[in-house]
Amino acid sequence: MAEVSNELIYKLMLDIQAEQKTMRAHIDAGFADIRAEQEALSVKVGTIADSMVSMRKQMDDQTTSTRLIAVAVDEHSHRLERIEKKLNLTHA
Repeated sequence: MAEVSNELIYKLMLDIQAEQKTMRAHIDAGFADIRAEQEALSVKVGTIADSMVSMRKQMDDQTTSTRLIAVAVDEHSHRLERIEKKLNLTHA
């Protein structure tokens, strides 16, 4: 059986360390890519959320406007009915 020298063991250890360093760099780069993608998605989600909040406010404003118009139309309808009664007008 051949003897394993300290020099051979040392070279193998250096090779293993180099491989580990390469693997760590590759993993770190992968995590950096993932973090960048997460940040981009976070920005997109934030933008969408802001848009949805704005749309909700606009819808609330439109609903309020529609209700005000409905109340005004109802008031005018009642006034018209009272005028028609005073003038003895009937609908055909």
